Amino acid sequence: MVARAKVVTAKWGVANTEPDDLPDFLSNDEIVDKMGGDPRGVFRVWVKKITVVKNKNGDDMLKITAEIFDTDKEKRGYNGFALWENQNVTDEGARFLKQFLKSFGASWDDFQKRTKMIPETKLDPATIQSIGKANFAGSKKVLAKVTIGMDKGGGGYDPKPSVRRWLPLADDMDDTDIEDEDLEDEDLEDEELDEDLEEVDEDDEELEDEEDEDSDEDGEAELREELDALGVVALKKRAKANDPDLEKVPTKKADLIDLIVEQETLLDDEEEEEDEDLGEDDEEAEAELRAELEDLTIGKLKLRAKDNGARVAVLKPIKDKAKVIDIIVEQELSGDDGDDNEPPF
Repeated sequence: MVARAKVVTAKWGVANTEPDDLPDFLSNDEIVDKMGGDPRGVFRVWVKKITVVKNKNGDDMLKITAEIFDTDKEKRGYNGFALWENQNVTDEGARFLKQFLKSFGASWDDFQKRTKMIPETKLDPATIQSIGKANFAGSKKVLAKVTIGMDKGGGGYDPKPSVRRWLPLADDMDDTDIEDEDLEDEDLEDEELDEDLEEVDEDDEELEDEEDEDSDEDGEAELREELDALGVVALKKRAKANDPDLEKVPTKKADLIDLIVEQETLLDDEEEEEDEDLGEDDEEAEAELRAELEDLTIGKLKLRAKDNGARVAVLKPIKDKAKVIDIIVEQELSGDDGDDNEPPF
């Protein structure tokens, strides 16, 4: 007769209390099916997790897991859509890494001196807990803003939505962590801009039917006429709003007007410095974006440009829809693809 092995009760290294069920969620494909298309454009995201691994060259690389978390009524249907991106911690990748840090309000100094992490083990890679004030392990969400576009696919993989560019921390977000309920409150600056643009929206149809007959000189003349109607105090505030780092503010009205005209026509000068070596993919992306923007009113275009980081003081005097479109194209397509931020593996 064969002796039977003794049977014992298993003991596990977890608490006896039964955990809550995981919440129901939709996969990326299910979200795209529900919304009728891939997410494209500027979105708020929740930076959920950052781990540190080695890339093919043996350098440290951040593996970032993010999730769309937006309150805009046209975008929040994409909430829960997962995004993954890598950032190389190298001299070559430093400027891209800095752009990522700025998206949630951290500085390069924070990254170098105030990054806390759980070291790697045999089973798990190192996990970053916090960078400066941004606490990824806390109860609040670390929010950032990104432009989402389609990657090129290839190598057996279909193109998919990916982070094209991390955008600077928005003015309507607290430094890093924002509680969910705070996201429902509109920023005062947004409300002010909405009020400023109400009249513009009412006149959109007429503006779109008008031919663009104004030269650069006409635009400057209109701006000077607008500024001349303001007092010295208002002009000083506008000059400071255009350039918060301005050390010396003129005291004479004429000098203030000259300064503001120079500040607010700077965008036009920057638009002329276009890259002449655009690839076919970049040209196609720009054409698609311009076609999308042409369907928007000038009011909505200004709101989008402001959402991307343009100053209200710069946008308000612009009456030419084409100029606002140029600003948005520069904002949303001037960044490098995430693919260019890492060596080929």
